[in-house]
Amino acid sequence: MGLPPFARWKEAEPCVDQQATWDQENNKAHGSWGMGLYPTCNGSGQNECLGHGAENVSGCLDGMWAERDQNGCSGCDACNEGYNPDCPNCDFYGQATGDVCGHYVNMSAKYFSKVACGFSAAGGWIAINFQ
Repeated sequence: MGLPPFARWKEAEPCVDQQATWDQENNKAHGSWGMGLYPTCNGSGQNECLGHGAENVSGCLDGMWAERDQNGCSGCDACNEGYNPDCPNCDFYGQATGDVCGHYVNMSAKYFSKVACGFSAAGGWIAINFQ
């Protein structure tokens, strides 16, 4: 898409590790984010890979990137200049069409410039926070 790479948000990585660990231990995707746990690394968006582990992170990211090819996500690129959960033809949460587009939106957003990746101490989940 010709987007610049995200800068590594290194100082947030230990905190994002804790988020991934808590979420896996409690079996709640985005659970520590939504509850306000570990707020110093929340940033403004989060993606999460459940059960992929570090060795399969590429497959998880490929799946998130592929969300753009779903019918309910056809308008998402028009909204990558600024967050808008009501962007036409972009079902961010999958509530209208069942096609979840939010992971793709976060990865292609021009309004994020940093990313921190965290890996669960339990060895399965990965959290990716954007700022």
